[in-house]
Amino acid sequence: MNKLKNTLLAIVFVLPVLFVATSCDDDDEGKDGWTDAQLEALTEECVSEEEGTQEQCECLTDKISDEWTYEEYNNLTLDDLGRAIEIALDCVGSI
Repeated sequence: MNKLKNTLLAIVFVLPVLFVATSCDDDDEGKDGWTDAQLEALTEECVSEEEGTQEQCECLTDKISDEWTYEEYNNLTLDDLGRAIEIALDCVGSI
C-alpha cells in the first residue's frame, strides 16, 4: 500500500518537476507534445524513484500522455488530482 501511495503522490507532484529538464534535450515532439525522451524519462523515474514495476510505470506513462500534453502535465493543479488518482489506480490495480 505504501508503494501505491508513493506512486500517486509522484504522479501529481514529484514527477512533473523532474521532467522540466528533459524538455530542452529533444526537439522531436511526438504524441501530444511529448518527446520520446520525456516519455522514457517518465517511465524510468517511476521505476527508479517510486519503485513501481516496469508494467505499472509504462501503463502510467501511456495514460498520462493520453490524458495531458507535456505542458499540461507539468502544470497539473489540485483540480487534476482526481483524474491522476484514477489513472494510478487503474495501472497499479490492474497488474
